[in-house]
Amino acid sequence: MNSLSSLCLIIVTTFTFTGKEDANKFEDVEAKFEAHFHPRNTEVIDSYKFQARNQVPGETLEQFITDLKNMVKRCNYGDQTDRMVRNKIVFGVSDTRLKERLLREQALTLVLAVTLCNAAETTSNNLLIMQNKTEEKLEINALKSRFRSHHDKSAEKNEPKERKQFDCTKCGTKHLGGQCPAFGCTCLNCGKPNHYAKLCRTKPNKIQQIYEEDASQLVESNEAKSLFLGAVQQKGHTRKLVTVEINGQSITMKADTGADVNVLSLKTVMKLGLMAATTKEGPDLYGVSDEKIEHLRRVRIKCFYKQKPHHYSERKPV
Repeated sequence: MNSLSSLCLIIVTTFTFTGKEDANKFEDVEAKFEAHFHPRNTEVIDSYKFQARNQVPGETLEQFITDLKNMVKRCNYGDQTDRMVRNKIVFGVSDTRLKERLLREQALTLVLAVTLCNAAETTSNNLLIMQNKTEEKLEINALKSRFRSHHDKSAEKNEPKERKQFDCTKCGTKHLGGQCPAFGCTCLNCGKPNHYAKLCRTKPNKIQQIYEEDASQLVESNEAKSLFLGAVQQKGHTRKLVTVEINGQSITMKADTGADVNVLSLKTVMKLGLMAATTKEGPDLYGVSDEKIEHLRRVRIKCFYKQKPHHYSERKPV
């Protein structure tokens, strides 16, 4: 405080008062100190600041115009004050479209300029509100759409799926899952279970091999297009032979091979006197690798084994 008092005493000596008694008045001394430490800006500086003033980002038009009206008071423009504020509004607004709108007015006054600015700002605020509501609505619709999509997917998962038939590689037919007729059957080609020999992926042995797909699939009429044989004959492998009686003559044959279609040579057919009973009509015959087996004729005969009659069909190869 002592240093400040010394400085103040020095400054006081520079003050000029109207009368000697004014130097002892607190109000007069305070006014002198106020003028010394806060000098009034000059008219030139105030005019420069006014002319350099432009609307800044984030500032509303109302704030910008109010600040211009306060600044122009210190510029001493006199009766040109309204014109200077009007011009500064046109030059200083940041909205290019609003500036173009103001410049189109032939008799633009300060009042009209302020009115146009207020209208533009109100319109801009309303558009922003509408845009925000539209965006909120779009966001809500997007959320609803995602919810419906998730709900539909969950519903699809919960709904029992319709079972469809497919082409089976085990039996060669089309059926539902778990209903393969080859399940439990043994392949006559590889000896493995659950598939037919005609669809076996194991290479067939180099033997004279023909097969029957399924006894239930054989048709004794001439309407069937193809048949398969199940008899297998391999070199070095013997099977039990039996003697049966056909057309009053005895003939040695293999025991049941599991086939429903059997073959006899032409010589055997003629020996048994069956040629007259044969017919050319009948389905085609195919082997294990799907190659067609040529045969001459077809005949249904009656044979006796241990004096018991049996019926079966024969095909005689070329």
